[in-house]
Amino acid sequence: MDVSLIRPLEAAWARTGRVLLDPPFDLERWLVVGFAAWIARLGENGIGMSFPGRLPGSKWGSADTALRDGITWLVAHPLWLAIGAFGVVVGIAIGIALLWVSSRGKFVFLDAVLHDRAAIVEPWKRFAREGNALFVWRLGFAFATFATVSLLAMPWMLALLAWSRSGAFVLGVAGFAVLPLVLVVVVVAAYVQGFLENFVVPLQYRYGGTTTEAWRMFLPLLGANLGTFLAWGLLWVGLLMAIAIVIVVTGFLTCCVGFLVLAIPYVNAVVLLPVTYTLRGYGPALLAEFGDAWAPAASQP
Repeated sequence: MDVSLIRPLEAAWARTGRVLLDPPFDLERWLVVGFAAWIARLGENGIGMSFPGRLPGSKWGSADTALRDGITWLVAHPLWLAIGAFGVVVGIAIGIALLWVSSRGKFVFLDAVLHDRAAIVEPWKRFAREGNALFVWRLGFAFATFATVSLLAMPWMLALLAWSRSGAFVLGVAGFAVLPLVLVVVVVAAYVQGFLENFVVPLQYRYGGTTTEAWRMFLPLLGANLGTFLAWGLLWVGLLMAIAIVIVVTGFLTCCVGFLVLAIPYVNAVVLLPVTYTLRGYGPALLAEFGDAWAPAASQP
């Protein structure tokens, strides 16, 4: 079977040009589809947070001293401990809510790309079952990944803590020896996330059912074409890096005005719509390379 990684990308870009870029310019379509793209990516752009280097009145030295002083300070200030705990709970709740919205939003955006149309409410209602199933799967996967990385990182952190106290070189080496396992987990998780977004969701879009059922459909195809999909992952990362470089260069060329525009929620989705539209159409186009049975045919209302 003649499967190309470039031909589907070209097809996705051609679709973007035909729908979004060819005249006449349709501002209403841009705004509506841009909103669909925005809700599909909610919560997936991290917010940087910085913390002070040390707590007031503390004299941190080694890592174990920092940990001990931090715990002592929190115990002595129960109000800040309660505020911190409340903040963590609220943050988790907001993250889960955004995950739920984006899970259904992914089907709304995919529907817009595959149908060449602008609609929000109707596909939002139509894909309620699929969106909820995707939300449950993503939530479980997030917790599983977090738990796995935490369990692998714990011996590393304990070894480094012991190294900071004793200065034994062997403990430091033992700590860093765990890092390759953490890296493997991160790479595997990234591939799973990429497969989910680009191939499993389109299959679930076409055939309905749960996300697990869509995975059962995709896994035989993945096993039979493992090299192709691994190569796709490398190409995907390269595309994202190239896009990031273009954004950074453009931001500096515009005296950081571009950065300010992209920092505005929803506006950034509208500005970057040709990019996200093309990327959203790439996965389904690649699936179509394996035959009509894999092509995410348009799901009619």
